[in-house]
Amino acid sequence: MNWSVGSQATGTRGGDCFTQFADMRIPGKRVRRTRLVRTHKFVVAVEVEAVIPVDDPSEPCFEAETVQLLRDVAEHAERGDVEWLRQHGRVYQALEVGQ
Repeated sequence: MNWSVGSQATGTRGGDCFTQFADMRIPGKRVRRTRLVRTHKFVVAVEVEAVIPVDDPSEPCFEAETVQLLRDVAEHAERGDVEWLRQHGRVYQALEVGQ
């Protein structure tokens, strides 16, 4: 993933600090986890990578790009964008039950 920012016309890289931050990864063991993103109409099961940090292995954590993916999934679920959701996870739709 290329996070560089700047002007191609001048050849400058205005986002060096951001680029360095975006390239930083949390040291630790990487494990796959299923996260459930819930909205009123959908539940989306998304496979993501969690990290068990070397400094505090008591609980896996997520890197910024994973958190952003989960936010994107929630936004698309709120909009009802089922095709996009199906590309990123398993989609379950709530059913209205008459009483």
